[in-house]
Amino acid sequence: MSPLLELGLVVLGLYLAGWASRKVGLSPVVGYLLLGILLGPHGALPLYRIAPTTELLGELGLLLLLFYLGLEFSLSRILEGTRATLLAGAADLLNFVAGFALALLVGFGWLAGLVLVGLGLLTAGGGAWSFAGAVLFLALYALAARYGRPLVERLLAREGEDLTLLALALVALVAVGAVTLGFPDAVAAFLLGMVVAESGHGARVEAALRSWYEVAAAAFFLVVGLHVDLVSALRELPLALLLVVATVVANLLSAYVGGRASGLGHRASVGHGLMLLPRGEFSLVVVSLAAQAPALPEAVRQALLGGTSLYVVIMVALGSFIYGRYDSINERLARLLRPRSRRGRRRSGGGVAESGRAE
Repeated sequence: MSPLLELGLVVLGLYLAGWASRKVGLSPVVGYLLLGILLGPHGALPLYRIAPTTELLGELGLLLLLFYLGLEFSLSRILEGTRATLLAGAADLLNFVAGFALALLVGFGWLAGLVLVGLGLLTAGGGAWSFAGAVLFLALYALAARYGRPLVERLLAREGEDLTLLALALVALVAVGAVTLGFPDAVAAFLLGMVVAESGHGARVEAALRSWYEVAAAAFFLVVGLHVDLVSALRELPLALLLVVATVVANLLSAYVGGRASGLGHRASVGHGLMLLPRGEFSLVVVSLAAQAPALPEAVRQALLGGTSLYVVIMVALGSFIYGRYDSINERLARLLRPRSRRGRRRSGGGVAESGRAE
């Protein structure tokens, strides 16, 4: 198959998968992922294969996903809100503990457990030279972040296609440089996004790369699905359901604790937890990074890919249901989770009021 034909079929398939997902009220990510799982080399109808063009688009999608995530962060804003950040981060450690304990419970071992809770730096490879290279990259990044801002501002002061081409080149070349030094390319893209956000050109760069981002990100989710063995994935359905339950409970609890610590009321803290329920797409980013870790056994690699893919499909469907009925679910959940002492006072107060009305 020619690369041009392959590109045309991939893009057409992504369009149809996204359209079908939106028709049933789901995120197009579900369609992209299922397209790869069901029609990939290990699926029910193997129409798509893992080919260089598709892999390149998927790799670019991973880089742009992390780059765009970095654009949402600002080192100065994080430092300004240090106290609130620390409180929220401390509460979010509940998710770390829950994820790590779950991985040990299902027999993944400590390494996969750390990957499961999001430590993508473990994918940097092994050996002293790789570690030294990663340290060198971080040192260079720190210098660039501290002293390179005027240069970044001048470079990104372009317009139109000049800005698009330059920004895309920066993402690709920084990623290549990171890999050369033994540092994860996707994490390097995230760090680059933070530097661009600090330059004041973040919004312009985001708009300039939007079309590249949308196509390549869709291809990334397709490529993840292409690597999933459908039969193996179905065997991991109990794990996926367990992950869903653990995610919902841990995120509601950590968001509630963080909300209360930040001064939110009971109902607002519960609603905060509902709004912060992850749909799971970023889990695929972490797992795709984990799949590159040489120390991860192949059986565990396949279990992570299959289980996490199903987990994302379930979480997206659950998220769509919750967000479509947010007010009623928030009200009922807040009433259900109200502290027992307050429930008692409300019942007592209601009884007095009814007695007064009866008299």
